[in-house]
Amino acid sequence: MTINEATEIITNNRDFLAGSESIEDTADAWAQCPFGADTMARWVKAGCFDAASASDLHLAGISPEACGALRDAHGSTLAYSYCNGDTSLDNVALRVRS
Repeated sequence: MTINEATEIITNNRDFLAGSESIEDTADAWAQCPFGADTMARWVKAGCFDAASASDLHLAGISPEACGALRDAHGSTLAYSYCNGDTSLDNVALRVRS
């Protein structure tokens, strides 16, 4: 994915994806992920706000749709819960594969 593609998605989801970070730094992190802009948009829709976390989940073979469909005890998607440090990658994998 290009920096421009990542920037466009981040601009449309600024508070969720960039927070206090610059759009440029956030776009650079997402542009280095092992997937394209369409998949980035799917991760964002699933509640994933962190590029490194999205990469971890992707490389573990977990889909954005699976992470977005399942909720933790607080009602957050598993994608959000993983990004937030509330659950482990192993736990996400176990939940989506059961």
